[in-house]
Amino acid sequence: MINRELARAFAARPSTLRFYGRIGILFPAERVSGRREYDTAEEQRPAFILSARVSGFALREIKGPISTALQGTPPRRLAPNAPILSYRHGLPRRFGRALAGGR
Repeated sequence: MINRELARAFAARPSTLRFYGRIGILFPAERVSGRREYDTAEEQRPAFILSARVSGFALREIKGPISTALQGTPPRRLAPNAPILSYRHGLPRRFGRALAGGR
């Protein structure tokens, strides 16, 4: 799927997906005729990123779990100060604020 199609599928702007690529949380598989093309595994990542953003998470908080997953480290084997665990500990507080209508 090319950048524009992927953006349309998630009601996002193509520039948003390009930005996610620049900061290292979304990776096009290759360029085809000068267009960014994503493989099927990468096509699912915007759903995670955008839903986390809607839930109030900052991109730096989202990047930690993605980077950890890309390194092949299963979450259950992370050290106590690893990004995914600190991310998880903030969930109840963040979801509570989101449900209350605040950020």
